[in-house]
Amino acid sequence: MKDQTIQIPFSNFGKSGIIEVVYKKNTSPVTSGFEIVKDIVPDLDVCIGYPTIQAFVKDFEGFGFARYCGWIQVVRMEFYSDVNSEKPDNTYYEVDTPPPMKQKGVPFCAYGYPAVFFDAPVNNYCEAAKLVWVADTFLVAMPSFLNNESISFLAGFHWGFIEYMDKEKKQIDITPVRSIDSGYWEKHFPLFRRDFSQWNFA
Repeated sequence: MKDQTIQIPFSNFGKSGIIEVVYKKNTSPVTSGFEIVKDIVPDLDVCIGYPTIQAFVKDFEGFGFARYCGWIQVVRMEFYSDVNSEKPDNTYYEVDTPPPMKQKGVPFCAYGYPAVFFDAPVNNYCEAAKLVWVADTFLVAMPSFLNNESISFLAGFHWGFIEYMDKEKKQIDITPVRSIDSGYWEKHFPLFRRDFSQWNFA
């Protein structure tokens, strides 16, 4: 896969902005930060060949509090016992947030002034012959008295990979990144409201 960089416009508080998404094939544990787990992961090279992605606010007309935003990511994993099967044996669908955050009922994977998003998925640890891993990643407005304490869509993109065995060798096909609209955000409302019922998604 060739490296991809895309720019996606958004608007918040009536001010225009652009997020930039940088999408690459992981070529080294160091470039994606995996060396920090060297004491608990015996083979750091398991990350090589998978996608790495970073998204950040490149331009925005506002300053200070106007730049407050967050990221929410939804991941869907389909597990297949046969590489050629068209129907998954098992599907896992969740809001992808660090376990301590999820335990506290927080749906965000990042937030700040402005927030930066980074992810680098790695290695299918299950016994499936094929894994289809896809993510919808959203830049969102943070809840406040200005927006009725709601989390709402600002911009989004879709990305992922397919991992499978081919002649006893693991193959990783990276899915191109592309921008997505608010319809993708809205289709996840049942999941948001099930797992994070104390938050208002709009």
